[in-house]
Amino acid sequence: MKPNRAFVEDGREVEVLAKISVDAACQFVVRYISEEDDEPHGKPCIVNRYFESAPTDKIDDVIMKRRNRLSELTDILEAKQTELKAIEEKIREQTSSLKSALETKDTDAALARVYQFISGKITHVVIRNGYQGPSIQVVGSEDTADRWKDGLRILSLVGAENRQMRWILQKDGSRDPQEVIPCLSKQDAIEIAMPMYVNLCRESINSVDNLARYIANAAKYGVMVPQEFVDRLAILRKTDNEKKREQITGQIAKLQGELAQLG
Repeated sequence: MKPNRAFVEDGREVEVLAKISVDAACQFVVRYISEEDDEPHGKPCIVNRYFESAPTDKIDDVIMKRRNRLSELTDILEAKQTELKAIEEKIREQTSSLKSALETKDTDAALARVYQFISGKITHVVIRNGYQGPSIQVVGSEDTADRWKDGLRILSLVGAENRQMRWILQKDGSRDPQEVIPCLSKQDAIEIAMPMYVNLCRESINSVDNLARYIANAAKYGVMVPQEFVDRLAILRKTDNEKKREQITGQIAKLQGELAQLG
């Protein structure tokens, strides 16, 4: 027990501040100790006597309160641990479900093209061609008849380093197979062919012939390339025509000079 600490008759702990004598009797000035922080608080008061140790019932009461509090804290801790385990289990379940969903999604995406082809939903194809640019053809039309007469390997399962797989449609029986991209509508085909033509036009930004060919072929299939490429083609043609005009003018001047010498 701390110095100057004692207990009064009701079992409460006090700090003894002073001893006073009143009519030959002794009294004591004390301050009560708070159970919350074990420090003296409040105004001093006077008691007739104090005890060096707490009464037995006081000690038993304190022990009981602490045991009850310990039991309460233990129950709270166990409840929190149970709640934490439930959360961890839920996280594991959600992680497993997400992984399964992603795997199912990849599988469904790979097989979707099979179902689309069998059900007749594939109406158009975009055929990648590096020289002419991609073409858009209607499945079953005369343009694609030669591709189907001997049976076309329409599905190839392609694997990547990350173990993901995807289906591609491609032409078979050629040294340079052309990728055939299936589409569910003409608009779908145009949206797929558009970035292909944009890339080809960008690569041919300084070539009059190539740029003109890609722009013309794109328009034939309803693909309108960005205006910047059309404007660029106009500039290239103007520059090209000016060069040709200068060459022809020079040739004419040269011939006129030779004629003058003969005359």
